[in-house]
Amino acid sequence: MAAALKYNHTTYVYGGGNACGPTNGGFDCSGLMMYAFAQVGIVLTHYSGRGGDYSRGTLVTPNTANLQPGDLLFYSGSSDPQHVGVYIGNGNVAQALGAKWGVGVWSLTWAGSPVGARRLIP
Repeated sequence: MAAALKYNHTTYVYGGGNACGPTNGGFDCSGLMMYAFAQVGIVLTHYSGRGGDYSRGTLVTPNTANLQPGDLLFYSGSSDPQHVGVYIGNGNVAQALGAKWGVGVWSLTWAGSPVGARRLIP
């Protein structure tokens, strides 16, 4: 979580970011997650939807009663999510939300309700 927050207010760049940090001046949602989880030794793909990280780890019901800081949250399309962020606690998610907003912290449902959650860190 701290790694994702390190780049708060960084520019959103489609396809941007990797395990080493921002690329081309910023991050997209999965690039930010690649960087954040690499800091704790977890390798993620740059596409988090079906066939990517959506099937990894332990399935968690995506509501504040079940989530723990560090859980991946997936949005927009239950069989092929189009967005990913990391739960940081207190109903908030760190994410690279788009060109208008960049990297930041928003409420769990600011970008719509999450369609899934995965716990990669036991």
